[in-house]
Amino acid sequence: MRTDKSKQNQLHVFIFFLTTALFCGALAHAATTVPSEGNLLKEIDAPLPEYPKDEWEENPEGTVTLMFDVTEEGNVENACVVSSSLPGKFELYAVQAIRGHRYEQLGGPSQYMSGVKKRFSFTLNSSPTVPVNIEYPQIALEQGAEGFVIVQFGVTETGTVQDQVVVDAEPSGFFEAAALEAASKMKFEPKRFNPDDKILHKFTFSLDSKPRTAVGVEYPTEARELLLHGHVIVQFDINENGEVENPEAIYSDAGIFEISALAAVSEFRFDPNNPLNGVLHKFEFNFNQERQPLSKVEPEYPEKALKENIEGYVLVEFDVDTTGSVDNVSVIESDPPDVFDKSAVSAARQFKYTPKYVNGQPVRVEGVINRIFYEIEGVEGEEDNDPGRELRDNSPDVDEGLPIIMPRIDPTEFFEQLRDVSPAQRKQMIDDLMSQGTVVRIRKPTHTLSIQGKQADGMVIVEFDVSEEGAVEHPNIVEVEGTVLSQDVTQRIVEEVGYYRYEPLVIDDTPARTEGVRHQINLRFHED
Repeated sequence: MRTDKSKQNQLHVFIFFLTTALFCGALAHAATTVPSEGNLLKEIDAPLPEYPKDEWEENPEGTVTLMFDVTEEGNVENACVVSSSLPGKFELYAVQAIRGHRYEQLGGPSQYMSGVKKRFSFTLNSSPTVPVNIEYPQIALEQGAEGFVIVQFGVTETGTVQDQVVVDAEPSGFFEAAALEAASKMKFEPKRFNPDDKILHKFTFSLDSKPRTAVGVEYPTEARELLLHGHVIVQFDINENGEVENPEAIYSDAGIFEISALAAVSEFRFDPNNPLNGVLHKFEFNFNQERQPLSKVEPEYPEKALKENIEGYVLVEFDVDTTGSVDNVSVIESDPPDVFDKSAVSAARQFKYTPKYVNGQPVRVEGVINRIFYEIEGVEGEEDNDPGRELRDNSPDVDEGLPIIMPRIDPTEFFEQLRDVSPAQRKQMIDDLMSQGTVVRIRKPTHTLSIQGKQADGMVIVEFDVSEEGAVEHPNIVEVEGTVLSQDVTQRIVEEVGYYRYEPLVIDDTPARTEGVRHQINLRFHED
């Protein structure tokens, strides 16, 4: 589970409404700023960054802010990562794109301009001017299929879509035609994109409405007697109070299930002030089926723990009764003890499941285990750099003999072990640990480094290469501002950067080495 300041901007987008979108790169109108003095800059060539193909299914959204210099000829030099909302994921793609930018200087003689900034948005929403409704294919409704399609297209000078083609679909054969039809109807602001830009848009076909609260569906008695099973798909609207309106069964394997499905969906509740139309939800009626989570509330982060930057987890155990409600919640492990226990128990009591059915009868399930993580996540960016809160429930119900807790290794100790070994030995050590089920927390790029020392806070720019595996090589400090670095502190910074890991840059499906990457790091010194 997650909860942070960006959570309020994350919307559940359903079929028959504009679905989540993904395109190959950041928005063309990403903000560019220039120094307060000097010429104005006009972009004359601004290639979009690619959106990494490996991320198409998960669709993370993020921003990367770069600072760079512009030569008298309009070329970009010394591109440096200033901030990134998802450290380690998109930076290399942003750096690659900015190196291809060209500028024209307006307002006076051309001059060398330093400190130009640009923020790229790697987003899941291409934001057409008018939302597009897409039709869920009948064959997919009949089979209860879900998936996604990624369509590549260009945008004309008038804002219409051209040359649309499917570049990925999962599963294939269900949704491609519907996605192409929807893409052809999208409209964009004129001249928002360059004529040769290749944009990718992801259409998600989902039958899970993800309610905030839900009730389990009741298996009709007559259906049990007749040994019937199947599914019902209900379409409905969500009003401004988060309540369901106008529910209608648009597909069912047997009409006998429709009354139960309509009764259940009428009790669903969603986020208020986010009205939607044409939402879809699938109800399964299987004579024998395991329980499935319907809704899990976000635990509250204890105020004292948040103020003191305390992180941890709680392992809770509970039963799921024949209605899908949770009872008998208990804590079987927590770290640190007694800090998050009350919050986790309170949240778990509000979890809701579809009950387990055996021979058509709901049965009680005992000993369900969830592990809830409490982590404070720093959200970096120009507009909002306040710390956010992250709560993760990354344990599926582990009541079927799966391992509950994986052993962990302290990252500092781990990297000390790797310092004096060869790359081949390092890889073998990591492979051995992973084969043992050990979770190794690789450090990701950061923008603030806390170091013990008495000198003034400052900033450094470190330049390095990134290998095809995403590892940092040859880090070197190229600029220092606001402080003086001792030899020990310099070594500490270089070692820290050597621990960074990136999602490697992929070109034509092949990981590529990236040279001359620059990263701005803010230094915060403390005596203790």
